[in-house]
Amino acid sequence: MVFYENGRKIRYNPYNMKRGENKGSGQEVDVYKEKDEVVKFYKPYCGKIRMSKETCEYFQKIHTKRILLPKKVLLDKKRQIRGYKMPYIENLGANSLYLLNRDELKNEMNLIHEDIVCLSDYHVLIEDLSMENSVYHNGIYFVDPGSYQKCETIPTSVVYGMNMDLVNEYLLSKVFRRCCISVQKDYHKINAVMDLIEREIEVQNLTPLTYLMEKMESKNLLEYIEDKFRSVKSIGINRKKIYLVSDCSDSEVEVYNYKDQEVFKQIFLYKVPSLKLSKHQMDMIKGIPTQRILTPTDDIRIPRDYYEGFITIRKTDHEDELRNLSGEKLSLEFDYLIRDMEILAQHSVFMGNFTRQNIVYDKGIFINNIENFEFCRNSEEAIERNRISFNQFLESLIEEGFSCQKIQEIIDEITESSLDCVNESTYSELYKDTSLDYAKKLTIK
Repeated sequence: MVFYENGRKIRYNPYNMKRGENKGSGQEVDVYKEKDEVVKFYKPYCGKIRMSKETCEYFQKIHTKRILLPKKVLLDKKRQIRGYKMPYIENLGANSLYLLNRDELKNEMNLIHEDIVCLSDYHVLIEDLSMENSVYHNGIYFVDPGSYQKCETIPTSVVYGMNMDLVNEYLLSKVFRRCCISVQKDYHKINAVMDLIEREIEVQNLTPLTYLMEKMESKNLLEYIEDKFRSVKSIGINRKKIYLVSDCSDSEVEVYNYKDQEVFKQIFLYKVPSLKLSKHQMDMIKGIPTQRILTPTDDIRIPRDYYEGFITIRKTDHEDELRNLSGEKLSLEFDYLIRDMEILAQHSVFMGNFTRQNIVYDKGIFINNIENFEFCRNSEEAIERNRISFNQFLESLIEEGFSCQKIQEIIDEITESSLDCVNESTYSELYKDTSLDYAKKLTIK
């Protein structure tokens, strides 16, 4: 059968090649190896739209190292595309990637990123990144350009973002998760470790690709995953066995993360003498409908290990975003906190003293210091103590140098606030007074 390869007449018999080195068959093409190249013939009735001759010829001009493209186009006698040739990469298996040392892995991720930049500059949108369409050879090679698109009308920055999304999704689901599966077969334990990895990447404001390029400190990816599994603890909660990933610990408390029905939560386990609240008091706090001062969603007792604790919704701190809040936005967040303080006071709950270390900014300011909650004799005592605690917190922010300017912005921007819930609080004086000196001298009289 006559074909034309870059204008040169050659002869192939795809059907005879089946008796040779058949490298596989997919929905779209039959794949054969010829020396150091792979030949891909479109099936007569392929399940997808074929790459056009013009697109294939356009791809030939682009030079990539890991996201591979056609190097030669094969045309039939009517000059219609029948197939194309690509470099052949021997598949050494996923372990060849997992065991790459840190510097080599960083280099591989850099090469993939360079390819993304190059393809985006040429307005090429990559697609269909899967295990079936990738090869591991001491790195990752993406070997199926059949679904890639030339998108000249889409801005380069948009194409780059979409390409990065696809590669990052691949790294999470097909590299990190598959490496987890090679170490552990328990589905729930794998999910706990994946949750930890995703959170670690998110907290550092990275993507899976940039994390592997810049931050992974283990000897190789397999060692990194094994270390993560060693940090997982198994306990029973509400008759369910769950896997916990340690977030931090000290002499009194251990903090763990876990995922419950798609909701991210944290578990705080205290040695018994360290948690002041009784089970009855914990049950009373669980029903209080606060928005910003976190309250328990459940309590835990592990008598055998002499631990007790509670569960809250997990929040991830973004300190830079907190420091960049406008005075107006910061004031609205404080209003949420004041509402919550008054709600707690109605139940005679003193929220305890808190500092910047107890504050988490996650699309809102949240206070997480349940272990310091106390029950007062009545609601009047609770509201008085909560006001003092909040004013001390404001003073600490000013002393920290965090918010002299922001406090002034609050004073300037919300002087006409009509919120009823704070009319009787000392904080409401900020709404009326434009003196920063007053803000620095907040006290309860």
